[in-house]
Amino acid sequence: MRRSTAALLHGSAALLLAAQANAAEKVSITRDDFGVPHVEAETSDAVMFGAGYAIAHDRLAAMELARHNTQGRRAELVGKSAIKSDKMMRGRRLSDAVLMQRYEALAPEHQKMIQAMVDGINKRIDEVNADPARLTPLEFIRWGIKPTRWSLTEYLALITAAPLGRDTYEIRNLEFLKAMTARYGQDKAWTIFNDVVPISDPDSPTTIPAGDDLAPARPIPAPVLASAQLAPYRNVSSAAAQTKPTEPVKGASRCMVIGPEKSASGKVLMLEATADGPEIHLKGGGFDNTGFGSTGWGVPTMGRGAQHGWLLVSGSSEAGTTFAEKLNPRNRYEYWYKGAWKKMEHRTEAFKVKDGAPFTHEVAWTIHGPVIAWDVENDTAYSQQMGVHGRELDTWVAFAEMGRAKSLAEFREKGVDRLGWNLGACYGGEDGTIAYFEAGALPKKAAGVDPRLPTPGTGEYEWTGFLTPAEKPHMINPKQGYFMSWNSKATGWSQEGDNARIGATFRTWLGDRLAKAGQSLTLLDMREFNGKIFNALGAVDRNQAAPDFFAPYIRAAIAASGDPEVKRAGELMLSFNGLYQDRNGDQRYDNPGLTLYRTWLQTAPKTLFGDDMGDWWKTIDTDRYLTYQSSLLLRAFQGDKAGAPLGVDYFNGQGRTAMMIDTIKATIAEVKPRFPGKDMSEWKQPIYWKYFDASLETPDRPQMAEDYPEHRLSAVLRLGPTMAPHNGGESWVGLMEIGADRRALYSVIDAGGQNLFIGPDGKGNPHLADQTMMHETNELKKIELSPDRIRETAASTMTLEYRPPARWRAAEPRLTAVVSPADIGSYWLASCDDDLTPRPALPGDATVDIAIMGGGFTGLWTAWYLLQNDPDLSIAIVERQFCGFGASGRNGGWCSPRFPINPAALTRRFGAATARAMLLAQQAMVGEVGRICEEEGIDAHFNPVGVLTLARSAEQLPSLRQSFEAYARLGMEDGCELLDADAAQAAVHATEVKGALRLRAGGTIHPGRLVRGLARALERRGVRIHEGTEVLQTTAGMQPALVTSGGTLRARRAVLLAGEAYMTAQPAYRRRLIPMASTIMLTAPLSAEQWETVGWAGGECLSSYVHTTNYLTRTADGRILFGSRGAPYRYGSDMSETALSENANFGWIRDRLTEWWPSLDGVEFTHQWAGYLGIPRDWLPTVHFDAVRRIGYSYGYTGHGVITSAICARALAGLVTGAVPDAHAPYVREQAPNWEIEPLRWAGIRYVQNAFLRIDVAEAAGRSPPPDAGLAKYLGEP
Repeated sequence: MRRSTAALLHGSAALLLAAQANAAEKVSITRDDFGVPHVEAETSDAVMFGAGYAIAHDRLAAMELARHNTQGRRAELVGKSAIKSDKMMRGRRLSDAVLMQRYEALAPEHQKMIQAMVDGINKRIDEVNADPARLTPLEFIRWGIKPTRWSLTEYLALITAAPLGRDTYEIRNLEFLKAMTARYGQDKAWTIFNDVVPISDPDSPTTIPAGDDLAPARPIPAPVLASAQLAPYRNVSSAAAQTKPTEPVKGASRCMVIGPEKSASGKVLMLEATADGPEIHLKGGGFDNTGFGSTGWGVPTMGRGAQHGWLLVSGSSEAGTTFAEKLNPRNRYEYWYKGAWKKMEHRTEAFKVKDGAPFTHEVAWTIHGPVIAWDVENDTAYSQQMGVHGRELDTWVAFAEMGRAKSLAEFREKGVDRLGWNLGACYGGEDGTIAYFEAGALPKKAAGVDPRLPTPGTGEYEWTGFLTPAEKPHMINPKQGYFMSWNSKATGWSQEGDNARIGATFRTWLGDRLAKAGQSLTLLDMREFNGKIFNALGAVDRNQAAPDFFAPYIRAAIAASGDPEVKRAGELMLSFNGLYQDRNGDQRYDNPGLTLYRTWLQTAPKTLFGDDMGDWWKTIDTDRYLTYQSSLLLRAFQGDKAGAPLGVDYFNGQGRTAMMIDTIKATIAEVKPRFPGKDMSEWKQPIYWKYFDASLETPDRPQMAEDYPEHRLSAVLRLGPTMAPHNGGESWVGLMEIGADRRALYSVIDAGGQNLFIGPDGKGNPHLADQTMMHETNELKKIELSPDRIRETAASTMTLEYRPPARWRAAEPRLTAVVSPADIGSYWLASCDDDLTPRPALPGDATVDIAIMGGGFTGLWTAWYLLQNDPDLSIAIVERQFCGFGASGRNGGWCSPRFPINPAALTRRFGAATARAMLLAQQAMVGEVGRICEEEGIDAHFNPVGVLTLARSAEQLPSLRQSFEAYARLGMEDGCELLDADAAQAAVHATEVKGALRLRAGGTIHPGRLVRGLARALERRGVRIHEGTEVLQTTAGMQPALVTSGGTLRARRAVLLAGEAYMTAQPAYRRRLIPMASTIMLTAPLSAEQWETVGWAGGECLSSYVHTTNYLTRTADGRILFGSRGAPYRYGSDMSETALSENANFGWIRDRLTEWWPSLDGVEFTHQWAGYLGIPRDWLPTVHFDAVRRIGYSYGYTGHGVITSAICARALAGLVTGAVPDAHAPYVREQAPNWEIEPLRWAGIRYVQNAFLRIDVAEAAGRSPPPDAGLAKYLGEP
């Protein structure tokens, strides 16, 4: 009755779930006076559906351009100008299959959110196509295409493409070093190189002040002159040209965060300026945050959350490496890696070009990443490895979770730690906390090479892992009460010289001064700060620096010079405050000193460095976002007072003051012709203009050289402003005061407005350009978060209906049914002397350093060795049933010294040295397990009695002798002994004994006591074990996780899978293993008389040379365990517990026991059980840790798991922590080969099982083997 009632209730619940899932969910979109959408719904996926619709409504054309760009198809829309960027994007784009792998590794909620975003986009596209004459954006008509629905993979390609540039300058640096070497020789060239491209400038300002970094200090980077990197014969100039950015690098971000002690209100103030993007407010499903986001992403990248504000800046840490691949002279698509030629992945891509001819292009990948440059004539290719690879989708998830965070801990663990892209995360909480985290996948690079130059790709200089969250620079509540970051160097030990070009004059100078001096600051003060920082031009011309950096040297020149023009020019330069301002509106900058100083910043380094290095002082930074010229110039004038004095005397013996006078004279000579007949006080430079239609530029209204020519359609059609005085600022600006009573965001968008829609008739909309001039004048609008204020200020409201796709509906939770140990029948569990009541399940979401799936030997030993390597790790183990449920509690009780592959096969496959090392490691681990048991007080009945293998027919004797000879060939004959028939019979009084092989290593153990004792030992060391917790999904990335029936267990460092045969339940491992049932029966304790007839006084691990496998153990209480692997394989790798208990193999075992010892006929059997073990296709275990995806695993012990699991667990722990003594063992590999698909797998395995049984029967009867014996052995033996 109970069962029927439960079924009825369960069925009713399922129907109710289905009905609820099919019901439409309401999604409301309310817009304010600036068109900013407030999207509200109950669930997170419904919210994202509304976000997709709203963004597509406002910026469908921009999204289409982004779609074509990330697909490498932009030339189809805009023509030849996009060919180079299309080639780059095709080379970097992930395949649809890989994109889906990344997607399916996400948590189900995040999958639903992304799919809903796509569905929302497509709903709007369907509306457009239903009324094209009114709703088609004009851009589509100009491009000659119609809006088409987005596929999931197209959207995934969009969000995995960030960061788009991924620029690299190692090749450019090498080009410079080679040019100097050709001119001066290696020694002086190296000195000049380190002057111009310092690896660490101690005067560089850092985001984190000295003493506030909570990460452990790392060594300050030091130059490494490595001959392997110097590439004397390579055409580096050609390769550098191939990696030149396709467009000027722009759009990086700055943030300023003011703590409560410097704020008038006692609340945190936050200011951001960054690239352009639409704004949105999301509410529901955990969201209540607003902000700016990249086009098409839907989730705000930064903004105001429920209890905090968060801002992001692009990081300048070294998150990638350019590898120089050595090519095969006979095949450009093969490269030398770890001692062998390795094939590249390569393909031919076809391109279409608007108003141009189609063409094809070859793209290729090495193990490091996409090939970004070729020097085939010199057998070299350059590939780029990025830390973000494998974690691309993690960044989208991190953005969502940073906005949803309800505490600083959630913000960090669910958001910051998940970021794959190198970003700096700035945080301000309503509780007054301010914090900064350097985030992203930051690799630990190899020693022995210089990271500023291309690294040899031959395998000796691979990354050794990634910085953990605790190792990355971060701070909470800095002592100075504020911080500013503008793509800055995070901390003193951060590397420079590639993407980071910082130095003393870095562009944070003004913001740091304003924040440091500010007291009782308000939002108005912060807006004023923003205007001044805009006017310092650091966002556009990154070489700008305040003249007062050079004031001592300019003043010395004024005092020493007798030239009135030099004196006056120097005074005017010093009168310039570094701000480009036109206060009187005459379209000229107010201070003539600006004109002189700006010119001097180019003239002085040309005069000072030109003789020694030509234009390299400038061209080294061509196309680089962050430049170093003014800092290099300052170091020269500082001399020995510089934090890093220059190694070459670029003054060539001339005094610094004399040089300053000469550079000022050269500046005057260059500027004077531009102002003929005018007094120096009138040398006022025309202001720079920002053109929204670059075709309108005129000489008297110049555009900055650093600006990319823009042709904004609203300006081209004269639907909005066409130009404006250049304020020097970034695109989006956001300003916040973080208080519970101040839940709003003040912001402005440079793109013109929220809604960029222009209709087919060429008419715009009210929000097309309503913010353009606001941005130029530093005016901000207010985005409300209060529900009442949103309703009061609503300009429009609409409601959508959202229905999740069918595959997300009525998702019935999988509930774990814990199997009783008594139902298993294992003697080891019944006598383990431990309480088998399951430990509490995972009670909800949690975060640890290491998350392990599986509470058997692999999982437990892995945790053990992880703690041996790093005792401070926090580790949690989740087990579907209870520790020891699987093979760990059901095996034969052997500590086997034998590897799953026999010695002869090991030698044949891997060579004698490797085979010997593997077998010695196996034998040594037997002793180590015994030692650990003793040290931890685990009474596991360990008995080092060795192994005895019998030949019980004449046909088995050759196998016995071959095994001994294989050991002898490896120099291991001292550890084994051949016994003739008499000696073997004396050892074991079994029937038909013809001989035996004794291995002195090895022993017996009580595995139940071992597995349970090991779990208790780990708990004493702080490991958390959650039983009755089923893993439903594994997610990879910066913060990998186990999604379980009890909650999501996130890991800061790694998720490790230790399920052995149960790994086949994970889709990715379904064909890596086959689960084979092993069956065991156990007698009652034998009497002394019975033991007299049995013999076996040594108690060795006992077996015979049969193909169906048998293994026998003498237990500590005088029982005989008899096991066999003869149970038939079940179709589809089925692992039914019911099938185990109903296994007909038990009768076969009973017969075998009495066939060995007829005197035991009628003996009582007290226990019988069976379990699954995992067999890989090649019988070799697999241990792997993917440092990019942060997923590791170990599996495939073929019945030798008590010891082999410990060896593999030690290797896995070493891979995770960097202590890798077993890293080159053959079993340390990415994957085992796949087993065949069904039904071929079932047919082949069942054939081999049947054939082995027929061979054993024939041998036992003294008959010739069956005719197919050779085929069966070929198929079924390693």
